[in-house]
Amino acid sequence: MISRLITLGLLACIGSSFAEQVPEVLELSPEKQAAADYRAIFEHYRQLEDSLETSVFDLQCPDCSDANPGAIERDQLLFQLELQPIFEQLQAMQGVPEVDFGLLDKLKAEGPWSSLGYIPEASGIGSAANWYAGQIWAEQPDAALDAIFSGISLVRHQDQEPTLLTHLTQIGRGNLLNARLAEFGPEMTPQQRASVQSRIQALPAAGHLADALLAERDMFVGWYQQRILKALEAWESENLGPNDFRFPQDLRFAGLVLLPQTPVRISLQNTRTQQSFWLEKGKEVQGIELDKVDRNAVRAWIRKGDRTAIVDLQKQTIENRHVPWEVIYKAMGDNYSEDSVEALKENYIEMGFTPDEILDQLDVVYDYYTEAALRVHLSPEDMKAWVRGQLAGVSEDSYFGMVAPTISNLNEFERGTQLRQQALSDGFDLLDLQKGEAINAGSVTVNEHDYQVERTEDGFWLIPEALRETEDPKRFSLHFGTPPEEDEEEGEL
Repeated sequence: MISRLITLGLLACIGSSFAEQVPEVLELSPEKQAAADYRAIFEHYRQLEDSLETSVFDLQCPDCSDANPGAIERDQLLFQLELQPIFEQLQAMQGVPEVDFGLLDKLKAEGPWSSLGYIPEASGIGSAANWYAGQIWAEQPDAALDAIFSGISLVRHQDQEPTLLTHLTQIGRGNLLNARLAEFGPEMTPQQRASVQSRIQALPAAGHLADALLAERDMFVGWYQQRILKALEAWESENLGPNDFRFPQDLRFAGLVLLPQTPVRISLQNTRTQQSFWLEKGKEVQGIELDKVDRNAVRAWIRKGDRTAIVDLQKQTIENRHVPWEVIYKAMGDNYSEDSVEALKENYIEMGFTPDEILDQLDVVYDYYTEAALRVHLSPEDMKAWVRGQLAGVSEDSYFGMVAPTISNLNEFERGTQLRQQALSDGFDLLDLQKGEAINAGSVTVNEHDYQVERTEDGFWLIPEALRETEDPKRFSLHFGTPPEEDEEEGEL
């Protein structure tokens, strides 16, 4: 969790002459002050959750719970009462353009497991805003709308330093709250709908999927790459004497014979002895052998015992790729015993995290995030096709095989959310155009956007034409009016 930000600093009193000194106030930028204000609200919300006898999930969905109905009812009353001052505090934050939580700096300093920050609280408040608005809409519509926009503003503010977690929270809770606005839409007056439209336009900027992918690349994959290399350096210092030969650090590229139809020969120099020697397939020199050559990739693999290194024949560099098991365990932060080592090793082998492959796996995923960030503008269909191409021949159990498919899902949710947001605005305009008259089923064009209207008992679905041929057209569509029970979770992550 993000540590509490100190907002006031007191100068120590040194001697009696400073006894009356006025404490110095540590000035915060508006962005950091807003983050400090949010943290206070998060702490308030966390204390509220801890004070409940039942879980927040139970009181928001009593029909889904096995908890005592009397306890749920008591907690519902307490939760609703205590949420009111929280949303009043949050309402003051809606006009803040930018918030600096310092999350990316914290990730750089402490690693990926600090990335949760206050995401659970932000997500919880977003869900609570949806529930709270539903509870009070009939009697306090203005307060219900304030709660909804407080939730949307909060998750957008937190996503201004986007990671995948902040971005998923922003999309998920944003979709949930937009669906609530659509539910209330037919009951709003034209003036209320116009106000909602204006408030949507005034929402703070949120992060972009491309930035979230690059943050995930740097703060997770890149962080582990650096952690492994540092752990490897420490291991070598501990296990090798100052005069011991270090493979491949003590080797220098010295020459190359790379001709068609002839065996590849590589000349290396031992920088400790200044001796040079030639390597070719099938011959071992000084305990070193040429393991394999990829002419297309212009790379060669050399081996000494159980350690492997890669020679970039074009750049004429040698790269250490072997990471001993004990270094992998340490870098990954595993606390293991003799009994658990084999189970850990089996899991890592299945993922491709072996001594000779772990850095290659991380490199592949690092490059994949880079390329994916450049393609977030693609349609979901084109992104899925690109991902399928990247996964050709890759084991689905490998680290890359597990990570890669999620990118197309993220792209689909990003594009679906954009369609939903547009449908919300167009749906409000459609309601205004009908002036209270029933909206007929069938095709309709609003603000040059094409939709299909599907009537329900208590309202209608507004389905973007772009989604009609998809497997689940309603997944990113909006229902105006009370939604059918089975559709209430549509569009959630």
